[in-house]
Amino acid sequence: MAGMNYTIRSAAEPPRLDPNWQDPIWSRADTLEIQHFRPESSDHHPRAFARLLHSADGIHRVFQVHDRYVRCVRAKYFDEVWKDSCVEFFAQPKAGCGYFNLEFNCGGAFLCSYITNPERVPGGFKEFVKLPPALGRQSRCALPCRDGLTRRLRNRWCGPWLSSLRSPCSSAMLDRSRKVRARAGGELLQVRG
Repeated sequence: MAGMNYTIRSAAEPPRLDPNWQDPIWSRADTLEIQHFRPESSDHHPRAFARLLHSADGIHRVFQVHDRYVRCVRAKYFDEVWKDSCVEFFAQPKAGCGYFNLEFNCGGAFLCSYITNPERVPGGFKEFVKLPPALGRQSRCALPCRDGLTRRLRNRWCGPWLSSLRSPCSSAMLDRSRKVRARAGGELLQVRG
């Protein structure tokens, strides 16, 4: 799938791990509208936007999703978050060497894996490794609730939800040119210093 290029700009200070779309630090990042969806997904495609920055701490993302029917049932690490309202991010440190898959729902449940063989088999991918839960603990999600809505809900919330995530990266994640192939939705992203 051909995608557009998006430059992930550097930030002198890492953004707070807070899903605040209006935080001034995010004005440095371009807004990306996610317009590509996995072929096996449903035909419900809410408008979704992302802003990305990178710092010495890692790659930082904030998502804003405008959804009419928010679903949030899963709550544990490696639950089937793709069955809830969720966003996902893929990053490939080097061509042909596998890629990172990070998916998290609007309530903060997540899964993180490194996929070396994306062939689909019953139960997922042919070859992958689950990443430590500590990686996903660096994510924050928020529903703009005024009525004490609980974390678990089924199609009872209409409106936008926000999510913020920081993924640690090291020299293994970013090569010397500070470029990494990454995808948010189907968009091709480039990290630049």
